[in-house]
Amino acid sequence: MKFFSKLSLTALASLLTIGTLTPYANASTSNDVSMPVQAEETNSDLEEELIEAVDQNIQFDGSTYFIENESELETNLNAEDYEAVVNKVEETNNLLNQITDEELAEAKIEDGVLTFGDSATQSDFSTNEFEAMANRNGIDILWWGYRVYLSDDLTRTTSQLIGAGAGGAAIAAAWMPVFTAPTALVKAIAASLVIVGGGVSGTLVAVNDGNGVYIRFTGLMPAQVIFTGIHPQ
Repeated sequence: MKFFSKLSLTALASLLTIGTLTPYANASTSNDVSMPVQAEETNSDLEEELIEAVDQNIQFDGSTYFIENESELETNLNAEDYEAVVNKVEETNNLLNQITDEELAEAKIEDGVLTFGDSATQSDFSTNEFEAMANRNGIDILWWGYRVYLSDDLTRTTSQLIGAGAGGAAIAAAWMPVFTAPTALVKAIAASLVIVGGGVSGTLVAVNDGNGVYIRFTGLMPAQVIFTGIHPQ
């Protein structure tokens, strides 16, 4: 797998125990909006260059991600980057462990990406070098994070719920009838979106050009929320 990002780059303890907080932020544009979110300080943040450098070493065996040629990777990376990659793979596998075999069987798996719901048309499925399908509802799991697709209707509904102060449970309840995705995953994403803050309500509307949006996270509740952008489909 390779990582060539055309967009600004967009993991798991307890909702009540966020711990020491540190900011994570990306640059933004009118149609490519990233917002800062505070999260627990752990060494699992991944920069684009690091993901690109190690992406080919991360493989999926049908149930979990693993690092191929790990000793070589440890030699090639500095200690901090190596720790971040190991932590990120562990965090993603922790979430995958909450998905039942029956739920996992519903996923489309291609190039190490697990897709629940509508598929996207892409040239490199493991990266952001892809063409999002308009009005898609679905979730992609990648070793480094998540892409959450909301159709136009679901984008508007989600924006209204967040604007009204709804919690993660209410958002998950709105998503479940249209998401063919594992319950644990939907709940984690919904809770994470609430943690991002009320300002995301307006961002969802502003970015949506009628075909819905997709939201990127490289970290989810309950470990840490790393929100890395909302983009138009």
